[in-house]
Parts: sequence; structure tokens; C-alpha cells
Amino acid sequence: MAGNRSRFFVAAIYINAFVIGAVIMAFEMLGSRYLNPFFGSGIYTWSALISTVLAALTCGYFIGGWAVDKRPDIRILGAFLAAAAIYLATVPFFATALCELIFEWVESIPMAALAAAMALLFLPLTLMGVYSPFAIRLVLESTEKSGRTAGWIYGISTLGSILGTLGTTFYLIPHIGTRSITFWLALVALLAGASFLFLVPLLTRRVVLAGTAVVLAAVMVPGEGRAFDPDQLLAQPDGDLEHIESLYNNIFISKDGSKIRMSFSRYRQKYTESVIDLRRPEDLVVPYTRQLTVGLAYVEDPADLLMIGMGGGATSRYLLRHVPDLRVDAVELDPEVVGAAERFFGLQGSERLRIAVSDGRVYLLRHKQKRDIIIVDAFRGGYVPFHLLTQEFYALLKRRLNAGGVAVLNVHSATSLFPSTMKTLDSVFDFVHPYKVGANVIIVAGSDSALSEAALGQRADQVQARLALPYALPGLLAVRLDPSDLMGSGRDAAEGTLLTDDFAPANYLEAVENSNSKKW
Repeated sequence: MAGNRSRFFVAAIYINAFVIGAVIMAFEMLGSRYLNPFFGSGIYTWSALISTVLAALTCGYFIGGWAVDKRPDIRILGAFLAAAAIYLATVPFFATALCELIFEWVESIPMAALAAAMALLFLPLTLMGVYSPFAIRLVLESTEKSGRTAGWIYGISTLGSILGTLGTTFYLIPHIGTRSITFWLALVALLAGASFLFLVPLLTRRVVLAGTAVVLAAVMVPGEGRAFDPDQLLAQPDGDLEHIESLYNNIFISKDGSKIRMSFSRYRQKYTESVIDLRRPEDLVVPYTRQLTVGLAYVEDPADLLMIGMGGGATSRYLLRHVPDLRVDAVELDPEVVGAAERFFGLQGSERLRIAVSDGRVYLLRHKQKRDIIIVDAFRGGYVPFHLLTQEFYALLKRRLNAGGVAVLNVHSATSLFPSTMKTLDSVFDFVHPYKVGANVIIVAGSDSALSEAALGQRADQVQARLALPYALPGLLAVRLDPSDLMGSGRDAAEGTLLTDDFAPANYLEAVENSNSKKW
């Protein structure tokens, strides 16, 4: 091997350490895109992914150290990388079917996510994990430089991992789809393996140039944009219209007759975010969105409304149409959701509707304007992000309300999280009124404790008479329940955990019953 340890030989090993480090972490990020539509994007999915990657690298390190001591041949390393590349290239063809199969066979959602992560990621990452011990042994000429050599290999590989993580999540995923990125990663890994299998300076220089050109071509693929055209959408056949991958979601747009649906899960369309009827675009097709308008009964002549979690904008459109003097600020975390709302739901910003792309809590911190009504309908798949469930968030929400203003929140009632949500809301607001609508609970919370039941009913009648709302406020008030009726199994808010920024086990509480019954 002494003759092989030229400067070019060593440089090729260092360069590929960077490349393989980037591919490993890029594929871990992509793993979330394969798993999220089936198992959600919560803490269990990410724990499954991280554990799988660590387990694969552990096995790779052991195998690599054993193999290089048996035969310190760079072509063996090239073969490992080539095998990993071939496996990567096949993942897009079976990933969906495999996840569906595991979802059906494994009852526990956390365990199903772990099984799917292992099936998709373990083998290729183990094969790439052999790189570091192999590279250190091949570069090492004497024990005097062993520490320096190991430090350089691991340091350069980690730098590649940083680039793979940031480049994939910040740039590649918003520009090209998961399948395409997986193919490019497979090609890059294959070129790295080929550079070791056929290690000559001319070939390797061509490989580097070709790989660079391929990556640049991949990330520069322009996206297509189009305007909202209801007639064209009505003419489309029923079924999936578009799949959009963003930094935050897998967004599926589908059509059923005259209805367009936005969903964050392909599997049985579990997480419906918005529905529009193209023939009656002002209708609120989804029942819980009608209940979100119950806040109009609590506030006399509302002028400013903040909507955290815009989705397709159905609720905002309805309110703007039927409350002439109302101004709405709609805040949506995902810019791709905003784009989909514009193209498929006809939502457009105006003087009365201002759309902001931001996290809801960040927006409240940065914008101190007070509102008459704040609607919080911010779900990611089947759960509310934990930082929008804490006592500190609710206190911030309360500070952003005008006197007599109310917060209207869409929350869960089906899991152990609900008593904790109620307990946390009770700790901040003077009154908390829950309304049950199907699987959803809409909660109205405020600080005007002097508002009696009779006064609330009278105000609802007056507002309804003035605005002639299609979904009458007195009827919406009629579905209000006592919190104890929603807890179930003898539970009450006192049994809940006070959710704070310091301690908010929201994902755990959300999944206690979901994981046992496979309900979301």
C-alpha cells in the first residue's frame, strides 16, 4: 500500500469522507419524508430515524474496522459504497408499499415508525458507515499520526454531514421531490465508490466534474406555478392532483367531484387541512371550520381578527365575505401551503386579508397589535405543536386580545392530552367554553367573566340578525358542552399536567391512547 499512498490517494479519501458524510445525513433527512405521511412528524418518528442512523453507523464502524484489518484494499471500500448506492436507488420504488405494509401489520405507531425506519435506512447507512474506519486505516502510515488522521477523517466527514443536513432541508427538498433527491444521492454515492474501484487521476477528475454538474442540475430544476382556475380544476378527473414537498409537510391535493382537498397525509387522507367546493367556494365544507366562527357571538362588532394556521383559507374567506368591516391577518408557517391555497383554493391577499409566512408564536411575539378574535387552528398532521399548547403561549395569546376579545382554539379531546390542555387554559383565562364537533373540540377562551349565558345568547341573536350568517350563531352556541362531558372515563382537568415551556410532554400525552388503538 505504500506506493498507493500518494497525495492524490489521500486527497481522494478525504474528499469522499466529506461526500459520504453529506449523503448519510441527507438520506436521514429524506427518511422523514418517506415516513411522515404514514406515521406523522412527531417525536416518535424522529426518535426512530435518529436511532436507526446511530445503530447503522455503529454496525458500519464495527464491520469496517474488521474488514479493513482483514484486507486493507481500497477497492473493497469502493464495493461497499457501490452496494449502498444501488440500494438507495431502489428505495423510491418500494418505500410507499413498505410503509403501508408496516402500518397495517404493526399496531403501535412508535414501533411501526421504528420498523419502517430500519427497513428503509439501516442497510445503506451501515454500508456507508464502514467508511471512516476503512479510510483511517488506509491513510495511516504510522501510529505517530493516528490521532491526527482519525481527527481529520471524522472532522471532514462531520462537515459533510452539516452540509448534507442543511442543504437537503433548506434547499433541495423545497426545489425537488424526495424521489429525485434519493436518486441523486445514489448517484453521488456510486461515483464515490467508482472513484475507489477505478482509482486513476483522470477518471476521478471526470467523476468529480460529472457529479458536480449533476447536483447543480438537480437543485436548479425550476418549479412550475399556475393561477387558480376553477373551471380547469372542475374538468380534471377525480383523484390526486398534486403532491408538494416542503420543509414542513408532505402536501397532497386531491379532487372529489367539485371538492378540492388539501391533506398532509396520503394514507387514507387522515389529516384534512382544508376543503373547498368549487361550485360554492364560500361554503365551509368541513364542520369544525363552521364552529370556529362561534367567536363572532362573543365579541361585539369585531374589527381585527388573527388566524394562526391558515391552511387553504376557507375560514378566512368565509369571515371576510360575511363580516364586511372585518380585517384578517392570516399566519401560516409553510410557504408551500400558502402557494397551494392560492393555486387550488383561490385565496388571494388584499387590503382586508394580509397573509404572513411565520410561526404563530413568533408572529405574536413580533407583532404586538391587539385583536378582537384570535383563531388558533395550527395542526401538523394529527397534533398541535407543543409550543402552541403551553401556559406561556396562552398568556401571550391573552396579552394580544383587546378587552372583551376571545381566543378560539381547535384542540384534541380523544387522548390524554385534553385534560392537560384544559388545565393549562384554565390557568390563564377566566372562562373556557368547549364545543364538540365530531372528532374536534373548538374552545372559546377569554377574560370577560361578566358575560352571562343570557347576554351571550342575546348577542348571538343580534349578530345573526345583522349579518345573516349561513351558519347561524345561536345554533353554534347550542353544541357547547361541560368540560367534564368531554373528558371521558371520569377524567377532569385537575388530572391533567400543566403544560409549560419547561415541561410540555405533549407528544407523549397525545400518543398514550393513539398508539394503543391506532387512532390519530
